[in-house]
Amino acid sequence: MKGSSQNRGLSRVFADFGGVYFTNGLVAFLFAASGPVAIILAVGTRGGLTPSDLSSWIFGAFFINGLISIAFCWTTRQPLVFFWTIPGAVLLGPALGHLSWPEVIGAFIATGILMLALGLSGWVRRAMEAVPMPIVMGMVAGVFLRGTETVERRPIDWRILGGGIVFGIVVVLLGVSDVPFGQEIIFIISMAVVCYMLVLVTAELDHNTRMGILFTTIIVFAFRATPTVGDGYFWWTLDELNFDASFYGTLRQTGAILSIAVMWMFSRQLTEASVTKTLLWLAVVGTVLSLPNIALIYGVHQWTEAVFGFGARSIAVVDAAASTPFAQLSMVPLLTLTAYYAPPGHRATWFALMASLMNIAVVASQLQTKYLNEIFVVGRGQYAELGPLLIWAVALSFIIPVGAIALFGNRTVRHVAVRH
Repeated sequence: MKGSSQNRGLSRVFADFGGVYFTNGLVAFLFAASGPVAIILAVGTRGGLTPSDLSSWIFGAFFINGLISIAFCWTTRQPLVFFWTIPGAVLLGPALGHLSWPEVIGAFIATGILMLALGLSGWVRRAMEAVPMPIVMGMVAGVFLRGTETVERRPIDWRILGGGIVFGIVVVLLGVSDVPFGQEIIFIISMAVVCYMLVLVTAELDHNTRMGILFTTIIVFAFRATPTVGDGYFWWTLDELNFDASFYGTLRQTGAILSIAVMWMFSRQLTEASVTKTLLWLAVVGTVLSLPNIALIYGVHQWTEAVFGFGARSIAVVDAAASTPFAQLSMVPLLTLTAYYAPPGHRATWFALMASLMNIAVVASQLQTKYLNEIFVVGRGQYAELGPLLIWAVALSFIIPVGAIALFGNRTVRHVAVRH
């Protein structure tokens, strides 16, 4: 009986394999074997590690973490993948400058024990819920960009460092204390602190450049802060259109491949065109490409299937192939702007703050999405208000960025990529 149960388990594992899952795993492996491994090799070489040390490190990172991932996925039936921390690997380089390799290993073991204790106590979960993603992404960006400075180091600006520490403490306390409107309060405080720090970092730029960056950032922020429909549309496609995980995997792969291709083909045009022109074009195209989703809710797929022979899945594939690349293009103008105007001596802080600001825009989008879903209530199996919800989400996604462009478009910086 036990043997037959094991055979059924193995049969289920092999049955769950497929092209979509293989492709996702291959892409993840190629990413891990390129950028992260290069970081390990660079840090280890700079720290004076021997080839055998580096080989052991890479073997442990892939083989041991792979075994742990397989064990947890098998026992929990959930996609739990365990890998090394890339920021931790980056921080290892400076540590090897004044610590021996065994001392560094001991520090990592002690850190692991501390993390295990915090995890068992429940504090990690509460901290993750309390600390906004902008703070996390800002910290990660600051760690990665720490070594990009090519000018003489400056004294620590305690207005930025001290203010950031106080800010983090306040946000964590707000998160764990269940204060009413905690999300909104954290959003307002985060926005105020990041904007204040950006003012300090850009103090050495001339006034016209600072104002141009300000209004350009407002437009990009408005574009990123637009609301979405939430989970209701996804539920509806599962229940009413019978979309499944395999089909959604195909949609995501198609969109990811086309996004890379479109960004590569139009990179020059996007970096040389003005931000207002690029985002206005993306807002119009995004709105037009959202119309098929609205049409699906009102039954257009039934008509197309009866008249032309294709239904909801064909419409969804074409719409995803056309619309997904444009969702990724909105970051290109901001990345160009950020790279061009990075203040000497503050590049790491500048990139971290701009990354935080854009993640705050995502928080603003999530808050607006929450408010829309409180007005138009959509639950699993209750889709009467899904149509009005989607229409309002699409309308606001057009009105908010276009309104920002109309107000501030003439005062932004222009063609930063072709300036000399």
